[in-house]
Amino acid sequence: MIDLAAITAIARAYEQGKEISAADMQALAGAGGSGGARPKTNVIDGDTLWLAKSTSVHDQQPVARVKTATLRLAGACGIRTPEVKLELADTQHPVALVQRFDRRGSAGIPYI
Repeated sequence: MIDLAAITAIARAYEQGKEISAADMQALAGAGGSGGARPKTNVIDGDTLWLAKSTSVHDQQPVARVKTATLRLAGACGIRTPEVKLELADTQHPVALVQRFDRRGSAGIPYI
């Protein structure tokens, strides 16, 4: 698994308009965000691909915690959801890890 603390620190600095080194920018670009308004990173843990949803510097609510809790609650209600976990390396900036449901190994699974 990549160093989530380092990548999220780079993403926070970028969001705040701070100067980012070329190496840090390359690391951030290589992390493979998947679009959207929130900072995201593709993370490999063993053979499993996860989407890491980082806390934004603009968050006024615990968005990563709420996303994790909401997916767990939906699963408890019988709704099929991807596996989710919360990484707390930095308690001020937790990261929600959502297992990629659109991948099986290295192959993509089409979805709408």
